[in-house]
Amino acid sequence: NLVKFSNYESVNIVVAPARKELSFGGALARVPISSSSGVVRNSSVVGRGILQDATVPGWKVIAHELGHLFGFADFYISGNGNTGKSPGPFDIMANTTGTSHSFFGWHRWMQGWLTETEIICDTSGKSTSPLTLQTLMGNQGQRLYISRLSDTRLLIAEMRTDTEFDKLGAQSGVLFYILDLETPSLQGPITVLQSGEDKPTSWTNDVERYSTATATLGQTVRFENRVFRVSKISSSSAQVDVFTAEEYETYVKSVSRVQPVIQVAGKKCPKVGQTRSTLGVKYRCTRIGSKLVWKKM
Repeated sequence: NLVKFSNYESVNIVVAPARKELSFGGALARVPISSSSGVVRNSSVVGRGILQDATVPGWKVIAHELGHLFGFADFYISGNGNTGKSPGPFDIMANTTGTSHSFFGWHRWMQGWLTETEIICDTSGKSTSPLTLQTLMGNQGQRLYISRLSDTRLLIAEMRTDTEFDKLGAQSGVLFYILDLETPSLQGPITVLQSGEDKPTSWTNDVERYSTATATLGQTVRFENRVFRVSKISSSSAQVDVFTAEEYETYVKSVSRVQPVIQVAGKKCPKVGQTRSTLGVKYRCTRIGSKLVWKKM
């Protein structure tokens, strides 16, 4: 039986690998293609280069092209992938060689997959109110923070955790990025803000450069005159304290007065966030530089 294409909003066309006329492919958004059973207005075509010769699984490329049909731009940069202007592994519209294969919270909001009640909106662009974010892949609570920097620039934060399609492992945490609406596709409209304590010292491409960009417990992200610090985190939510630069310096000085220790009750600090009590005093395992130490709570 013939497929009645007019019943569908979009069609993915997979060319037989033996046909060499079409090696790769692309998305055809709002481009009418006539058929004997109706007009297809949104389609993507993939060929031999994607199905057999690509360095990533073909389904990733198909998902990427489907993103274009949703209206999403390309976030990768043509060339060697080491420009620093792409968001690394964090969106399927960026580098498909990464381990995060879903969409940014911004994309989800554009599509109506997130409602207004699930957004924390800072229209001032300078709020220092604490944030509590639920995991982006969850189904309840506030899952996206948007701070308006100008008419065309936004600071966005979302909590990224391990899911079926996102494999972040120990780097589950809060991702901060800048979206510039005036920067076109393929020229870097997304800029990832890296956590200050966990930047890699060397990399070969943007996927490696930003692989540790999420801020985990106790880590900070700085932007202009604000410092964002993850103060609590679980598998489902994160709390972020927000300081001005001056307030954060005062905070650091006050915390540093409590001398950290390597061992508490004979136990070394095993994992960031773990707590222990001795002699009525509670300690939390914290990373300072390259060391894990106990600090009084």
